[in-house]
Amino acid sequence: MSGHSITRSDVRIIQSLLLALEPLANLRGPVPLRLVTTFLTVAINEGHGVCEYARLVGMHRAVMTRYIHELADHTRTGGPGLGLLRIDEGSYPNRQEIYLTKKGHTVAMAMLRSLRSPQTEHPLITQIA
Repeated sequence: MSGHSITRSDVRIIQSLLLALEPLANLRGPVPLRLVTTFLTVAINEGHGVCEYARLVGMHRAVMTRYIHELADHTRTGGPGLGLLRIDEGSYPNRQEIYLTKKGHTVAMAMLRSLRSPQTEHPLITQIA
């Protein structure tokens, strides 16, 4: 074995991360990592505009706009979104501010609970082992 092996302690950390992501996955199936990143970025920085979030995660503003709409009630094409974000008109013209909805806060808190209270094992890990 090399010195880069994942230890049992590392496995528990990864299991905690997998369990913390489940509240997002339970919304409608697999959620792309970029949507998870966008959701978490808004969760720790509520009230900013699309450009600020795009800058924080290093992506183009247009792509961030698409992700924020996917996480809001309706996608840009009118389809159903995840309902985790609310887009409010900002205090300046042509500026929108993004906030978590009640559902978004519930999902964020469920994720935090999973991270704060170590679980036994994630089902995916037990299936592989």
